[in-house]
Amino acid sequence: MFVFLFFGIVAVAGSYYVQRKDLPWEPFMLAIPVGLLIAAILVVNNVRDSKPTGARASTRSPFALDGRERA
Repeated sequence: MFVFLFFGIVAVAGSYYVQRKDLPWEPFMLAIPVGLLIAAILVVNNVRDSKPTGARASTRSPFALDGRERA
């Protein structure tokens, strides 16, 4: 949720505001797919850590520690 809000909504709407000095509703709507894409990329990166090679390489991410069942 943090990634979606700050890398999506805040980054896109904040950049729009800094450049235009106006904040209509459109930047918020356009920020949703950006935030979802970034969150999905991070999920895929964590799924990679759940493989046995991640455990052997002593990966300490929450996904690697909890496993696929709690994802």
